Amino acid sequence: MIELLNLALLMTAVGGVLWGVSKGALQFYQLPALSSALVLVFIVPSFNGSLMNGLPEDAIAKTILMTLLCLVALWKGYGLGLTGRVSIGRPGHTDRMLVVGVALSLISAASYAKLGQLTAGSAVGFFTTEGAYSQLMEGPLVLFKALASFGQIGLMLCLIAWLRGRSTPALLAVIGALVIPIAVAVLLGRRSETISLLLTIALTLFFERRMLVPRLALILAIPVILVIVLVAPEYRKHSQIGGDFSKAIDVDVAEQFSHFTSEGATEVRNGVYIIGATDREMVLQWGASYYNGVVRNFVPRFIVGADVKERKLDNLCSSSEGRRY
Repeated sequence: MIELLNLALLMTAVGGVLWGVSKGALQFYQLPALSSALVLVFIVPSFNGSLMNGLPEDAIAKTILMTLLCLVALWKGYGLGLTGRVSIGRPGHTDRMLVVGVALSLISAASYAKLGQLTAGSAVGFFTTEGAYSQLMEGPLVLFKALASFGQIGLMLCLIAWLRGRSTPALLAVIGALVIPIAVAVLLGRRSETISLLLTIALTLFFERRMLVPRLALILAIPVILVIVLVAPEYRKHSQIGGDFSKAIDVDVAEQFSHFTSEGATEVRNGVYIIGATDREMVLQWGASYYNGVVRNFVPRFIVGADVKERKLDNLCSSSEGRRY
């Protein structure tokens, strides 16, 4: 059963990628194609690793089935979305857009500087070995990390302003807005934020200038993304300021591939463990943990207070986070 489910997931993901590149790069920008690429390079190999790692087969089978259903639901939702047309106008006021973009970029830079002060005592401390990966993200750190995420929005606005006017101030703003995202990618080795940066640039170029990544480049990018996915966990152990960067650039890709295919990704293993624990205990939360996730992520403790935030959490989840489904 597991082999059949994994084969169905593999074929669905491959079909999504082929669909994405079959009619040009524009097709690949659609959610089903991007999601299929993620499943193909990250999730399918992880399930193979989970099998080799001796995790419960029934839990693996249910996790594969849920992943397959999610991918099919993406296709269905995409198809339903094509029934109507949405007209997206081009926002005007390029100068104002540049000002807002610069402001958001400065807010992001100031927030990272504050994060550095709070974690390591210096403006660049968040990018050091004593910064991002040595602190639990809670309290004021959560606030400034959220403000720091405005940087990619600022980059998008600055890039739009430059594409429209090709002015020197706009170009300098784009270069300045790129500094922090590149530092996050290179020094912190964050996979999700690196991919988000690339998508921000690619989609801005498309919507503003109808510039598309060549189809061949998209195909070649898939193994490159796989390599990034594989080496990132080991790479970021040494990539921060103060670390041994020579070890970061000398990561053995073959060894990481072997580890990935024998162990699977942590995110996938956790999903298998959660479903297995739920099956074993048969104590369901009926979605309460998702409500708690909203409270934890979007109710600011520094505003409402720790006691108020704690009271808003559903106690059904307090006994075991493994009972999520």
